Amino acid sequence: MASILDEYEDSLSRSAVLQPGCPSVGIPHSGYVNAQLEKEAPIFTKQRIDFTPSERITSLVVSCNQLCMSLGKDTLLRIDLGKANEPNHVELGRKDDAKVHKMFLDHTGSHLLIALSSTEVLYVNRNGQKVRPLARWKGQLVESVGWNKALGSESSTGPILVGTAQGQIFEAELSASEGGLFGPAPDLYFRPLYVLNLYRETREHFRAFLSSPRHREWLFASRSSIHELLASHGDTEHMVYFAVIMQDYERVVAYHCQHEAYEEALAVLARHRDPQLFYKFSPTLIRHIPRQLVDAWIEMGSRLDARKLIPALVSYSQGGEAQQVSQAIRYMEFCVNVLGETEQAIHNYLLSLYARGQPASLLAYLEQAGTSPHRVHYDLKYALRLCAEHGHHHACVHVYKVLELYEEAVDLALQVDVDLAKQCADLPEEDEELRKKLWLKIARHVVQEEEDVQTAMACLASCPLLKIEDVLPFFPDFVTIDHFKEAICSSLKAYNHHIQELQREMEEATASAQRIRRDLQELRGRYGTVEPQDKCATCDFPLLNRPFYLFLCGHMFHADCLLQAVRPGLPAYKQARLEELQRKLGAAPPPTKGSARAKEAEGGAAAAGPSREQLKADLDELVAAECVYCGELMIRSIDRPFIDPQHYEEEHLSWL
Repeated sequence: MASILDEYEDSLSRSAVLQPGCPSVGIPHSGYVNAQLEKEAPIFTKQRIDFTPSERITSLVVSCNQLCMSLGKDTLLRIDLGKANEPNHVELGRKDDAKVHKMFLDHTGSHLLIALSSTEVLYVNRNGQKVRPLARWKGQLVESVGWNKALGSESSTGPILVGTAQGQIFEAELSASEGGLFGPAPDLYFRPLYVLNLYRETREHFRAFLSSPRHREWLFASRSSIHELLASHGDTEHMVYFAVIMQDYERVVAYHCQHEAYEEALAVLARHRDPQLFYKFSPTLIRHIPRQLVDAWIEMGSRLDARKLIPALVSYSQGGEAQQVSQAIRYMEFCVNVLGETEQAIHNYLLSLYARGQPASLLAYLEQAGTSPHRVHYDLKYALRLCAEHGHHHACVHVYKVLELYEEAVDLALQVDVDLAKQCADLPEEDEELRKKLWLKIARHVVQEEEDVQTAMACLASCPLLKIEDVLPFFPDFVTIDHFKEAICSSLKAYNHHIQELQREMEEATASAQRIRRDLQELRGRYGTVEPQDKCATCDFPLLNRPFYLFLCGHMFHADCLLQAVRPGLPAYKQARLEELQRKLGAAPPPTKGSARAKEAEGGAAAAGPSREQLKADLDELVAAECVYCGELMIRSIDRPFIDPQHYEEEHLSWL
């Protein structure tokens, strides 16, 4: 709908094209009646002025040649139209998210009231720069003010009427006197006069209609149309109320975010604890209320998947400010330390935050994670690249140690701290050659870079693998021997002690060899006696009837009985070897006595392959190496069943 000023301009332009003397006939279709004289000056003129506001104009009032406009959220611009080139800026000093709802200026242009969306009211006098809150007015959303033209003046408003959004009418009076620290407040009094219950009653009826169970089904089916209808009327209060009844919390949160009521949006999220809503609106909320949002995340605990919140944290912490990084670190530390998260993406992101904002915490985190590459939850290569990019050398050395890249760790540690390099050099405990190599690096650095002979000698004392002859090539030619006197003497003593140890070991080895030779000679003379009544330990038949074996433990076996007892316990390859020896013994010719021709034949057979005696010796070594009852074979058969599973059924039937 066009304004009255636009209608006036349209009428004026139409009248200008009419011929003089040709009066217009009829009533114009617009709401403005052009009843002016032919040469009458225009009542309104509209023209562009050279003024560009620094922020968006949220409210504007004009009275008595005084113009006041609200710019953005916290700036008030006052212009005396008689002195338009001297504008006056006043800061409202608001640190919350409250916005200017309306402004009211009295007929004298002296008293300005600023109603905020947070149900607070501010007062500014024409002759002052101070913005004064009206304590008695707090809690009321002012919609209209009736100024007192009869009693109002520049120093006092006189009794005025104030109308609120809840249909209440108050009487109040304001004074421009600022007074001292304990002077009177500008609002002399503020008392209710009348309450218009029509709005409240209508609202209650409407809400009862919306919340009625009888209407719920079709209201739910038409919820989109109802939302559009309420929005077209600007009834945001009932639009939010209806969304809550329909449990459309996403719309409620979105409405609060659009109107910059971020704390109310977070309150809805925290009350209904829907993880999907947190994931959707966290990128918006974290830019405005990061601390409160992180508190809500922590309150949600394990209901939230921290991986889905990382994009919001990344977009928020890209600015690199300390407060931004600290809030992101606070939540990531909660996930790692309290929830026990092991997801690599979370640990990697925490590492990146530490590297950017808290280097001391970075090293503490790495040390707490340990040095086992299989137990850390972060990507070692990513951590190494991150620490190198930000110049955190101590952290780089630690990652090198975890990766077991000890040479790289020592090389980098020598640029930072020699003691740190010594700690790294002692890590490969099982590889003495590598340890010696690392200590030589340290000694070379100390001698050639720092030119510190005493520290180089201390390296010799710290690592027993280094000798004085290992580090002497690193020293320049002009160094006197006095610096190495103690080290050389210690080295000579160590060599002397080592030679004595070798001599003692040689003497012990010689004595041990003599004892072994003596024992072998005694073993050759050992024998056993077999009586005619002795029997085989396996078949219980007389022993002397067939070839037999006699063991030192006293057990005696027929050769074939021992072979049958030993065979099942031998590995497959030994069983194959046993069968091969038996086959060769069966094929070998029996020995003949007293014939030179037989000896020559035996010698020719020996040249062609192993002799019969050698085959028997190999068979004895395989079968009779130990007693079948007293040796390891019996121990290994402890889990073997007494009855062969293949013959179990047959044995079972024999007992029936």
